[in-house]
Amino acid sequence: MLSFTKLGLSAPLLSVLEKRFIAFDTETTGLNNYYDRIIEVGAVLFEDGKPVRQYGSLIHSVNYVPYEAKMVNHITDQMVRSAPEPDKVYEELCAFFGNALNGDTVLVGHNATFDMGFLNAQFARMGINADIVYADTCSLSRIALPRLYSHRQDMVANAFGIQNRQSHRAVTDAEVCGQIMTKMIPLLRKNEKVMKETEKRQEKQAKFEPCEEEKVICRTLSGETSGTLYFQKAGKLIHVRTEQPLFSLCLSGKRPYLVASRSNLERLLQEGEFLAGSKIQSGSAAEEKLYTDAVRVFSDVETSAAARAVLQLMMEDRTVGSLNAKERWKLRRELELCWIPD
Repeated sequence: MLSFTKLGLSAPLLSVLEKRFIAFDTETTGLNNYYDRIIEVGAVLFEDGKPVRQYGSLIHSVNYVPYEAKMVNHITDQMVRSAPEPDKVYEELCAFFGNALNGDTVLVGHNATFDMGFLNAQFARMGINADIVYADTCSLSRIALPRLYSHRQDMVANAFGIQNRQSHRAVTDAEVCGQIMTKMIPLLRKNEKVMKETEKRQEKQAKFEPCEEEKVICRTLSGETSGTLYFQKAGKLIHVRTEQPLFSLCLSGKRPYLVASRSNLERLLQEGEFLAGSKIQSGSAAEEKLYTDAVRVFSDVETSAAARAVLQLMMEDRTVGSLNAKERWKLRRELELCWIPD
């Protein structure tokens, strides 16, 4: 499993960041994480607001650094050619990350989605599993310093009087990012109104997000185990689509049912165990608006292999160890970092 989850502003997040986080930065050959490569990584562990350990390395991931990248980070072809191979660097980086790989320590970056996108792509290429949560000092600085006309890392650092010894090199940029995070925490704590509004917005968005168990059964029905599916929850219904609507599923009530167009029904029937012994009837007027020639398919959840798998997941002992990072952070927000398993 490979997952990267961005954390929004919340009181539990700030409490965790005050104690421990890892600031992270990359230098790359370009902006596209599919075609371009990371040529340097830097990570600095902060505890109680102080940098205590660091890791950094150039990476021999290419033989030639594009001119545009050289002008930014001043990393030459010779530097990357004499650098360690990717396997060695990422083994050492994962060892440095430690429990950040399962979401217990937060990674922090400036414009972190960029760096995490590259890291995600590289981990996927190498078959590295991780369940990472991260925070972005760039987006948080817009809350902490709303009047700053630019929220680039150097501008935010200047606002806090932080000096960068060597800009656009991974380790020093990561250290500056960590110092920014430490300076921002008191400002973010004072901004309780913004924090409450942010948490309200996140709670509202969560209402439209199906839980993981519901997504499992939807993926099983669609036959898409690794492709991109879009989910949206609306009342009892979960709407599932790719570029076009596929089906809607209702798992609440005495009997689950599925709504789809007749053209999609034949493909869905290939998941025969779910639809075995099902009853098919015409869709309602409202459903006709969603799907051309809509049908409603009722099925017995007891005979559904996919639904049985979901029920088994729901009935498992839900200790912290059995939750993924996103679920643990949801619990931390709800219970203020206090989670006692049944």
